[in-house]
Amino acid sequence: MTDKQNEQLNQAQQALKAGETEKALKKLATLNDEVDAYEVNLAYVKALTQAENYTQALVIANERRFEYQNSATGVELLINLELKNGNFINARLLVESLPEISKNRFQKNIHLSEHQALVSMPQTLRTRQQHFFHLGDGGFIKQQRNFNDAVQLPLDLYLQGSQFVLRDPFVKPIIKSSLVQVLVKLKINKEFKLLWLDNQEYPIIPAQFATIETHATVEHVYHVLQHKYENNDPITYHMRLQQFNLQVALLYPFINKAIIDPQKWVAIMGTPRQGGEAPIVQEMRNWQERLNQILFQMGI
Repeated sequence: MTDKQNEQLNQAQQALKAGETEKALKKLATLNDEVDAYEVNLAYVKALTQAENYTQALVIANERRFEYQNSATGVELLINLELKNGNFINARLLVESLPEISKNRFQKNIHLSEHQALVSMPQTLRTRQQHFFHLGDGGFIKQQRNFNDAVQLPLDLYLQGSQFVLRDPFVKPIIKSSLVQVLVKLKINKEFKLLWLDNQEYPIIPAQFATIETHATVEHVYHVLQHKYENNDPITYHMRLQQFNLQVALLYPFINKAIIDPQKWVAIMGTPRQGGEAPIVQEMRNWQERLNQILFQMGI
């Protein structure tokens, strides 16, 4: 930031302290467009919050969400903004990322906000839950929209809906996987039934699964891709990385049912079948072809 921009930021912060919210907002809106800096974004979000423009405040905060999540002040502000926007599940996901000692106060706030919503807007929540229950009724775009809207359900209603969604044969696999990822990150210690890609139904307890980000097989494949392509062929590396991320997004939480051998999985990506392949390779090829077909049908 230049000296002039630092001065503008200081003036805006002083105006905010003096209660001159509109003046601060004008200065910070301009500065946030000019400067790519967390401290400016944070000041602007605080000003929008003070002006009770919670929707826009969350939009601006999301531009630098990672930095908010890695700051004690930032994550608290982000949790409060998610609650002000009625995004109970998002707020819970943020709280779950905190150290245990910090969780209790935030969890009480979430419980209170959920209770207030149940009392003040029961019909809206009932409608939203019905859309979640019947997620499989629409195409992919509609399913994605209703799945995203479901973050505005209190946890109990969200879990009730999840039981239907995970067993629905018409819900897109990538939506089911996304839902499982949410339940895993929320550490839900309750059994659900999941109708998976092989058309078999499996019992799952989300709290017992690793997240995709920490899954050992996923980490192994990332390492193989990096070693094989990153320096020698960066374009292929990024293509294979994108392809693999889509594959595991479909396979989760049963990644190891398909990726039996990470080295061989990478070796056959994007290559034609060959005669005399080992049964394990043929099985993984079948999975890759099935995943490619699902992605093609979704237009991805």
